[in-house]
Amino acid sequence: MKRSDNPTAYLLIQARTTSEWVVCDFAIVRLDDAWKTKMSERLQLITQFKKDNDFSHVAWSDIVEGFYAYSESNIGIMPKKEEAWCFIETTREELQNLEEVSTELCGCELKIDGGGYASFRAFAEQNDDSFYTHDFKIGEILNKI
Repeated sequence: MKRSDNPTAYLLIQARTTSEWVVCDFAIVRLDDAWKTKMSERLQLITQFKKDNDFSHVAWSDIVEGFYAYSESNIGIMPKKEEAWCFIETTREELQNLEEVSTELCGCELKIDGGGYASFRAFAEQNDDSFYTHDFKIGEILNKI
C-alpha cells in the first residue's frame, strides 16, 4: 500500500475517535463508479439548501472499507499534515492485513453540509464510542477522479 498523487480506486481519510482506549488514525473509502454517482447525486441534492441559513447537514447511511490504526508498515502513507485525505494504491489483500480498530462497529453514516463538506461516522456496538473522519470536500475529490 502506498500514497499516490494521482487518483486511484481508494481514498485514505484521516480519522479520530471519542474512545479513550481504542486508537483510530484513518478510514479507507473505495471510489468505484457507484460511489462517484452517489456522491454527485447527493451534492446536487444539497444545493437546494445552500441559501437556508438554518440548514446544518444531511446524513445518509453509508459504508467505508474500515477504520484503522497506523502500524509501522503503513505509517508512510498518511496524508501530509495539512491534508485531510490522500489517494492510495492498495489491494484487497493489503486491506485485509490492516489493523482495524479493536472494537466492533455498527452503523456508519455520511454527513454532508451545505458547503459540500462531508465526514463519515461509525458507532461502536458495545459502548458510546464514535469514529469520525476529518471533513473533506466531496466536489474536490470528484473533480480529481
